[in-house]
Amino acid sequence: MLTAPPFQLLGTDPASAARRGRLQTRHGVIETPIFMPVGTQGTVKSLTPAHLHEIGAQIILGNTYHLNLRPGSELVRELGGLHRFMGWDGPILTDSGGFQVFSLAKLRDIRDDGVAFQSHLDGAKLFLGPKEVMGIQQNLGSDIAMVLDECPPWPCERDACARAVARSHRWAQQCRQIATDSGFLAAGHHVFAIAQGSTFDDLRREAAEGLAALDFRLGIFGDGFGGVVNIHITKRNDVFRFQIEQIIGPHPADADAGDVQFFARRFFPGTGHEMARDKEKRRGHGGGGDKLAAADQAV
Repeated sequence: MLTAPPFQLLGTDPASAARRGRLQTRHGVIETPIFMPVGTQGTVKSLTPAHLHEIGAQIILGNTYHLNLRPGSELVRELGGLHRFMGWDGPILTDSGGFQVFSLAKLRDIRDDGVAFQSHLDGAKLFLGPKEVMGIQQNLGSDIAMVLDECPPWPCERDACARAVARSHRWAQQCRQIATDSGFLAAGHHVFAIAQGSTFDDLRREAAEGLAALDFRLGIFGDGFGGVVNIHITKRNDVFRFQIEQIIGPHPADADAGDVQFFARRFFPGTGHEMARDKEKRRGHGGGGDKLAAADQAV
């Protein structure tokens, strides 16, 4: 259980949105901004944990969908959790499987209570709802768990995107309640939600404001900004910049150490592409802001 305030805002740049922060987790401190290498299936390809420490990696990402397929979250739990399983002693963030809602669109059926998948490995059926997603991440021992969300395709119709935003908000509420009731938060784990909305500025703001209004009081909650990786690279930079400018505005100011607010931490998954990172750094976003940025994922 964490005793110190889990997030500290250490500095801001008055000329931009750039921030400098410090996030405390069960497995160590993360100095933000930080780039987060992706270890989707329990390993960062071509690198050992020693290599990751050598290059200064402070946190890595794993994936709920993939790790639950193989080797299985219950087996990982029996073996001591994901940290011990992969030999990594630093913080781990696990994606909820929301990206696979987009990337495996031909193998899934979205329902109001979750997503029914057909395994891309052997065709076996599996279901991921808020309960399942939070249970898997608890088995893995994630330091930062992502809520289940629906990542809409691009381009998409506004009505379909609005339904995805509303559904993602309901799932975030349910994941929050599950994390509270199960003791996940009380044990010092963190939970991040996702603001979707594609390129519709009103839906982006609606998603951000809706998540900001959720009353997270136990543990620490952060926000992710989704729907960037599914945009073609020739358009991604301009769209990404637009999304950031639409979302940053609705976020409330960071609270003091005694009352950590929801939008104190910012996570931009899928923004590891060099062009986007460099351009946004110059604008005070991406690499220059107070954010965790994950590399692009393939599946």
